[in-house]
Amino acid sequence: MSDPDASVGILATSYVLPEESRSLADVCADERIELSDEDVERLGIASVDVCRTESGADLALLAAQRAIEAAGVTGRQIDVILDYTVLPQHFLVPVWNLGNKLQHELDAVNAFTLGFSGGGTSNFHVALRFATDLIASTDGIRTALLFGADIAIPGNRVINQKDPVTVLGDGASALVLAADAERDVVLATEIVSDGAYHDVCYIPGGALEQLDREEEADLYRLEIDTARLAKAPTAATLRLLGDRVLTRAGRPLADVRHLVFPNVSAVDQAAYRAVWDVPAAPVLESNRQRHGHVQATDLVLNLAHVTGACRDGDLVLVGSHGMGFTAGVTLLRH
Repeated sequence: MSDPDASVGILATSYVLPEESRSLADVCADERIELSDEDVERLGIASVDVCRTESGADLALLAAQRAIEAAGVTGRQIDVILDYTVLPQHFLVPVWNLGNKLQHELDAVNAFTLGFSGGGTSNFHVALRFATDLIASTDGIRTALLFGADIAIPGNRVINQKDPVTVLGDGASALVLAADAERDVVLATEIVSDGAYHDVCYIPGGALEQLDREEEADLYRLEIDTARLAKAPTAATLRLLGDRVLTRAGRPLADVRHLVFPNVSAVDQAAYRAVWDVPAAPVLESNRQRHGHVQATDLVLNLAHVTGACRDGDLVLVGSHGMGFTAGVTLLRH
């Protein structure tokens, strides 16, 4: 076994967003939705990036290539590839494995692949925890590539129509995690799932094989049961996980200099700031307004901007509530 106390950290991050941007007004017009002024204010999203000719696989490959290059490694040095995509490519039909596609394209012939889903944005924490523990405890596993690529279901950017929760943008992200890192060291990751909320997010029509049937379009809109979600103890759960990672690292909350969270909405981001009394960088608000909710890529997008402004030794707390059923918190030392 390797040294469990060895430092495992992020060598490089990368995100790729489509070239085309659509305003919230245009998205609503496309989806025949009328938002009230109150809805617009709660969302706090002015535009989103949308794929026209690009696929999620295209974006994921580019993000992975950039992360590997920035990390100074090659595909053959990658030992494991982990997918934290929220909604798998091709809308689950047919089933396929984007991780294996990247393995092939990157010549990562020494890697094995694995994917995590079902945790919303918190898929990122699940993949990070698995990779960190694997590298720290396993001989021969030193470098991991983590990636996610999410493309909104057609006609399904505003979630929900009657009680809007967020607006989805498209994008992909990747990071390279390795042993003996000197910066952005993963001090701790804590995750919790609550099965009582397993169906808070759902697609009424199930899998999307009939997506082209216009008369059935409403069956293929991702829904969030906001009444049940409101009852989930998200703030208490995040606070608990935050306490756990700080305890594991032996550091008080007062030492945390930066906070990172998803771009779900203005109201949602305010809730994170209420959990932890830590200043949130203005770039988080800017990213939310310009890009909307890019699902698991939110955390990498925001983390890339925040760590770019960090000083050596700064602590960064990364949190996500996963819409009630999977929450995760990670503590990093820059």
